[in-house]
Amino acid sequence: MQQLFLSRLKHEEQTLLGLKQMYANLDGSGRTQYYNSYFKIDPNSDVNSLGNILGYYVYGLKFVYQYYFQNLASWSWYYPYYFAPLLTDLNLYLANILQAGHSL
Repeated sequence: MQQLFLSRLKHEEQTLLGLKQMYANLDGSGRTQYYNSYFKIDPNSDVNSLGNILGYYVYGLKFVYQYYFQNLASWSWYYPYYFAPLLTDLNLYLANILQAGHSL
């Protein structure tokens, strides 16, 4: 059990180091590398997949709010990705939705 914990800890440490390196280079190549590594997409050309990732994430935020504050639960829904999208992309996504007059 301890060996499993230590191997997972090592994996998380390597992941965090990789994220720090990518975030240090978010001029475009770091963003692309992040989505290539964790979602297997190119965010510049696969806009539909990026939109799906962002949409699921926003829905997940809404789900958590409803779960804790309105006592609504759906045990069949889940966020299908392990990682979250970048906040810069989430910001642009939400701004576009709200500007278009759509509700969350």
